[in-house]
Amino acid sequence: MCMAYQVRIALDVRQDLRDIPAHYRARILDAIENQLPEQPTIVTKNRKPLHSLVPPWDANPPVWELRVGDYRVFYDVSEE
Repeated sequence: MCMAYQVRIALDVRQDLRDIPAHYRARILDAIENQLPEQPTIVTKNRKPLHSLVPPWDANPPVWELRVGDYRVFYDVSEE
């Protein structure tokens, strides 16, 4: 059985999402909702760790990338 993770979206990211056209925003949010809560650290063709990326937020390395069309979602995973 997989552990479910809580997905939290930073406040400044919420503003960034508002600036994206609704069709793409829906695709991005669907990808986050469908892929990240159950297995966020499993490598897939659209999801990979970025070991050398230093993000502008306090992160638990590595930072991950989720590719959604032309957009990229960067996230980190905490076991807490």
